[in-house]
Amino acid sequence: MSTNRSRITFEIIDEIKRRVQDPSFIICVKLNSVEFQPGGQTPDDCKNLCLKLEEAGIDFVDLSGGTFEGRAFEHKKESTKARESYFIEFAEMIRPLLKKTKVYVTGGFRTASGMVNAVRDGATDGVGIGRPLGAEPYLCKEILEGRVTGAIENFVPLPLNTQGTGTQLHQIGLDERLISDWSDEGEVKRWVEANEKETARKISILPNVDSSGYAPLRPEVGFDYLR
Repeated sequence: MSTNRSRITFEIIDEIKRRVQDPSFIICVKLNSVEFQPGGQTPDDCKNLCLKLEEAGIDFVDLSGGTFEGRAFEHKKESTKARESYFIEFAEMIRPLLKKTKVYVTGGFRTASGMVNAVRDGATDGVGIGRPLGAEPYLCKEILEGRVTGAIENFVPLPLNTQGTGTQLHQIGLDERLISDWSDEGEVKRWVEANEKETARKISILPNVDSSGYAPLRPEVGFDYLR
């Protein structure tokens, strides 16, 4: 990564430290380990940036990968699939190079055993969870309490997964207690049809604008997220 490309990151870090005169204040930087776009950053770019971030005193980096245009959902190693993270190999490469800055990995973790193994094997210091929390806002708490062993299944087609989570977050925002259960194929089918109609509606209004988003939906098959 060129110095110019990363300059804004370090300017933001410097300004945070100037304004927050507290050494216990934690600063994290979230990085994409791979971007499938011309001119995007390579794993070597991210590795060099992580080393510079450690010099700048960053507490931890959160590694993920892919972009909206071309998500990094292609797994290259069976061992990567087994440990449930799309980007664990990159974390394994970068973590030994960092002496003080901690490494977290976000992407693909669904079971408590997969999370534990990733940390125990030394690939990462911790894990981040994203989309599963749209369905189960208290998933982390329930895993730590031993009440569940992982996230519920999600049968929403992968390209639409983020939009499916958007619908669930909207349901939470309405404070209806029930969230659509994407482990129920009938509920997923109903949502996909609603999402197609919502996308067509947006295109009819603004044909030249990105029509991504989510379809509002009241659950027919759901579960109480405050269980």
